Amino acid sequence: MLYIVDNKKYISGEREPRQTSLTILRLQKLHLETSFVYHTNLTENDALFLVSSGSIESENKIIESGNIIYVPKYSGFNFLATKPTELFEIVFNYSEKFILSSKKSYVIKAPLHTQEMFNQIYRNPSFCDNLPGVNEGLLLNILNTLNIICNSYSGELALYQKCHEWIEQHAFRPITAEYTAEAMGCTVAHLNRTVKKYSN
Repeated sequence: MLYIVDNKKYISGEREPRQTSLTILRLQKLHLETSFVYHTNLTENDALFLVSSGSIESENKIIESGNIIYVPKYSGFNFLATKPTELFEIVFNYSEKFILSSKKSYVIKAPLHTQEMFNQIYRNPSFCDNLPGVNEGLLLNILNTLNIICNSYSGELALYQKCHEWIEQHAFRPITAEYTAEAMGCTVAHLNRTVKKYSN
């Protein structure tokens, strides 16, 4: 499906040179019982999984409800349901390089409005009139939101790493939170939140 934006409405149309193609290939809601093991095959497509209730275990990490797992191209994704779980799966093709693209999966805490978009996509019939274009518009909004969140994560991680290096270089002198925050060019509160997030 190719789409164009017209007054914030997504409608189907002919592709222009600068337009992006975005196609939803599979959309399903899964209801999993405790201890159910889910396997995906290696694929050339991207996928988003939203844990809308319950929790799953993947790569020895528990992923609670409200989290989105982004699985990039050429990746497999296997997990175990640790309790009765509801899960949305969207498999899609996107002609632009997604900013998160790599060979690893990402787990991202999704804002409530983004979680609701999964429900909206699922509620729309997939193959009638312009609704596929509407769904792809919703998916594009989800991807944009995830990009913003991940860019924020990247900035925080860079600050933490810079702070860690700076402390090592200045270990010979007394170091306070205020002194360090000033050197990092941020507030003490932001520095404390970031360091706590990445080092507990």
